[in-house]
Amino acid sequence: MQRLSSRSAASVCLFLFAVGSAAMAFTGSVTVTPTRANLGQEAVGLKTRPVVIQVTNGTNKGVSVTSISLTGSQFQLTQGIAPIVVGRGTSTTYTILFAPTVTGRATGTFTITLSNQTQPLTVSLMGTGVVSTAVASPSATSLTFGPIEQGLVTSQLFTLTNTGAQSFGLRQVITDPPFSNDPVSITTVAAGASVSFNVYFSPTTVGSFTDNMILDFDTVPQQAIALSGSSTTPSTLAVTTSNLLPAATQNAAYLAPLAATLGTPPYTWAVQSGSTLPSGLTLSTDGIVSGTVASTVVPGSYKATVQVTDSSVPPLVTPKLMTIPVGAPTGAACNNIVTNSTEGTGPLVPIDVLGTGTYFGSMGGLYDLGS
Repeated sequence: MQRLSSRSAASVCLFLFAVGSAAMAFTGSVTVTPTRANLGQEAVGLKTRPVVIQVTNGTNKGVSVTSISLTGSQFQLTQGIAPIVVGRGTSTTYTILFAPTVTGRATGTFTITLSNQTQPLTVSLMGTGVVSTAVASPSATSLTFGPIEQGLVTSQLFTLTNTGAQSFGLRQVITDPPFSNDPVSITTVAAGASVSFNVYFSPTTVGSFTDNMILDFDTVPQQAIALSGSSTTPSTLAVTTSNLLPAATQNAAYLAPLAATLGTPPYTWAVQSGSTLPSGLTLSTDGIVSGTVASTVVPGSYKATVQVTDSSVPPLVTPKLMTIPVGAPTGAACNNIVTNSTEGTGPLVPIDVLGTGTYFGSMGGLYDLGS
């Protein structure tokens, strides 16, 4: 009985060992999309917008992208790394753009080598270099504003004229506070035609400011318009928040505090009679624009006049026209707009509305107190 027991125990141990060492069958496949990418026509010396290439692991195990390679000297990899492990059911992305140096059709191949298969994944690339006869002629190569008092807003009309023989597309206009501009959607400017928009200077502090307004085109080189402005200490109650409030998103939470200076605190805020905020947003009496933008609000730029009233007798009242851009959801999680730090007692505000100043507390994604 003892020998039988010994053999029985040994059999059990051997059985467990065999089960534990058995390899899990590899199932599924790794795919790349798209397999062909035509980046279209681009003027020699310019760059297209990148095409996104996604590698998806549809297997039941993690897979390594061991190496990547790109042929075709006029194509450029702008995002993505190797080696990298792609977990099961997840993906990694690469972006490639076309930057022609000569006219004519160009081809290339993006190759992705994987750890689980001998045959690499490939993406065929195409693009055509062209010469444009369009000419983007600005009404000014620099704009100077002020001096104006802190909290006020001044603007200048800027015009872009096509003095060439072909049309060009104005893809975007980029400015940074305290400068801003009227929203400009993708606009085609025909030969001999013009497009105009306002450029604003809205200083939230006292001082001198310089920056560039970037004009991005589809078939002519990018241009930079020099911007400068100066501001002085206000002489009366002033709204010091920039006239361009943070962008809002349909069906997403929103928070933007307003600020004032001079006069006699405490201040009382309100939306001026006859003016309205985008549906879903309200302005509290202590100067916080908040709420959830209604899904029915059409993407665009919305203007509303707010006013601040101080506590002097008689009270001072100062209005200011504000602009709130509203966009459509991008799929990002936009509702987490505040994170409380243990230091300080100030209001919770989105980080994109913080002005120049000193802020206590820090958080990081990798290490405690920052990364």
